[in-house]
Amino acid sequence: MERTTAGNGQFGGWVSSEVRRHLDQVRRARRQVLRRGDPGDVHRLRTGLRRLETALWLAGLTMRLGEGTQLGSLRPVIRATGRLRDHDVERRLLAGLAVAVGPERDAVDGLVAGMERARGELLARARMALRSEPTRRALLNARRGTRRPAWLPLAYRDLEGAREALWADAVNRLRRHPGWQLRWQEARSSERTLHGLRLAAKNVKQTGELLAIDPDRTKEAAGTTEVLGDLRDWRRVLQRLPARLAVARDEVRQRQAELAARWNGLRQQLAERSPC
Repeated sequence: MERTTAGNGQFGGWVSSEVRRHLDQVRRARRQVLRRGDPGDVHRLRTGLRRLETALWLAGLTMRLGEGTQLGSLRPVIRATGRLRDHDVERRLLAGLAVAVGPERDAVDGLVAGMERARGELLARARMALRSEPTRRALLNARRGTRRPAWLPLAYRDLEGAREALWADAVNRLRRHPGWQLRWQEARSSERTLHGLRLAAKNVKQTGELLAIDPDRTKEAAGTTEVLGDLRDWRRVLQRLPARLAVARDEVRQRQAELAARWNGLRQQLAERSPC
């Protein structure tokens, strides 16, 4: 493939600036998690890491980045902060159940209190990962990597051409995912399939945001990301509720049924109108 340097096209400089911008967001959020570590701080760090991951994915297609630049060295941080964020979301959903005052309400409140106590250990693990040498080195290498000469395929010399080519690649990967062929009643039996589908949809959503794609073209992917995330969260809440808490479990199942209907509707929309 014929190549050109980033200096001869708009896209190389643009993608470098995007990596630096999201690196700065991750660094700021990292400091806040180390200082305070409240749920909002953790959410901002997770959002920053996801956007950085997308920016590095784009950069990896067009740039020679140094070893350790990609998110392989950040996987421990991504896993640790992901567990903490999931814990925070499940605790919030559990606390918000509309269970009337009585024995079930007391039991639910007891579960919430137990999750609050367990959060300290999850936060400590996340902070340990954030302070680790591999994490510091990966962030430093990513910054250095954006300063190195980049190469671009000829198709990417033009910023708009690059935007459309990369967007189409992300969308095609989502449309090829086997999870799109399944109704919720079939897909829910495979958590791995749903997780992979959610990641593919999230990549489309984040790529669209990064490339400034018209939001109307990303709505199926954005809706899929939201619905599958909510279904996963409520599924985990249900697993935390003992069988004796019948009222609370019924409420969670109702939430799941409403989300499943939305999921099947999104599939129908995709069949009727291409997300491209």
